[in-house]
Amino acid sequence: MKSTSINIKNIMNAWRLSQLAFVLIAIALLPGCKKYLDITPVGRVMPQTLKDYRAIMTEAYASANKERSITAYRSDEIQVDNPDSYDLEMINNPFTWNENGIEFNSTQHDWRGMYKIIFYSNVVIRDGINAKEGSKTDINQLVGEAYLLRAYTYFLLVNIYGAPYNAATAASDKAVPLVTAIDLEKVSERNTVKEIYDFILSDISEGKKLLNLDSYENKYSYRFTTVAGDALEARVQLYMKNYQASLDAAKRVLAKKSALVDLNAANSLLPNDYTSSENILALEKLFPSGLNNPMRVSEELKALYGATDLRKAAYYTPAGSFLSVKKVANDKYRSSIRTGEIYLIASEASAGVNNYAAAKTYLNQLKKVRFTPDGYTAEESRINQLPDAELAAEIANERARELAFEGHRWFDLRRTTQPRIVHKLGAKEYVLNAGDSRYTILIPRDAIQNNSLLLK
Repeated sequence: MKSTSINIKNIMNAWRLSQLAFVLIAIALLPGCKKYLDITPVGRVMPQTLKDYRAIMTEAYASANKERSITAYRSDEIQVDNPDSYDLEMINNPFTWNENGIEFNSTQHDWRGMYKIIFYSNVVIRDGINAKEGSKTDINQLVGEAYLLRAYTYFLLVNIYGAPYNAATAASDKAVPLVTAIDLEKVSERNTVKEIYDFILSDISEGKKLLNLDSYENKYSYRFTTVAGDALEARVQLYMKNYQASLDAAKRVLAKKSALVDLNAANSLLPNDYTSSENILALEKLFPSGLNNPMRVSEELKALYGATDLRKAAYYTPAGSFLSVKKVANDKYRSSIRTGEIYLIASEASAGVNNYAAAKTYLNQLKKVRFTPDGYTAEESRINQLPDAELAAEIANERARELAFEGHRWFDLRRTTQPRIVHKLGAKEYVLNAGDSRYTILIPRDAIQNNSLLLK
């Protein structure tokens, strides 16, 4: 993704000046005022054309970065092999579940950056629909993407800073502020988890009404499409335990895009390669520079792969007595949503509506292209004989195996069992207890300093 010359500072300053112009115009029209005051933001870029608004969206897309990668350090899929490494400073706080800790060099979630993406999206949603020099079809597609990107960003925010969705408590659990107006001075209180999820679903619905492309060519596959819209809905509904709605959305995706990478094939791409047949949305780069250096595959995750599971060799490579991860830290490994996840969503949602036979079918369809032929025969038999009561745990383990290091594991642990996790740095152990309050991350101190309403 290429950045554009329209940067956030220019846009924000332009909007400040344009809002000031509207105020002065209103004053000028009051009784006693003689003339219209025309104020043009000198030297600033004011978006007007479809090209201008597409540039804003490109900047918004380019701002998406490492949020899901950071969450992996809180999960049970990572261990570190060198506690004296300088790179450990970068991951110390998330790895020890101390988000506002004293290690100031440690990476942290980009609260400001996520709200910057929302600001860009708000601009396009409010005014992009009236863009000049573009077809109605192209304008609708662009504004539809803005709705979906805003929904995706709020989904990240609520799963980082809000409690996991619980229908019994979501209306009172606090999350993050909803910002939909282009008002640069307003400060807001935290909205509830329910309000954020309802808003996400509303944005997805509004965006899908406007989207008209099922796919983009690979170089633009970071953009939302009709298929990506349904895929995001399937994920969101799953997190809300709206299993039938999640399953319906997953089926819509698979009706249009169902391809899976067969790891038995010679020279097969990794499934999270943005050029692979599985790609639905390739927005985020997995583990950008620095974040990938200290991590190794945890013993718990290694133990989940059997001898005939092709993913162990495909996804990882030996690093001394450890395994390091292949599918990260490269521009080609951009994966926000792919079909492998959709099969797993369909499986979990089917089990959620007590259709265990369908759940096993979706699971086996994925496993068939992840195991050796002989290994799959045995695996299929095992899954088909699995008691229904044990299927949920099997699906969770399959998500851990398949989606490892793609930014899903921490969110999966939060929304399901919230187990006890132990991380080690040298001789020191750090413990996250089962059901620990730290499964929900504190809002950053600097955000609270700028807006005391976040304490409410």
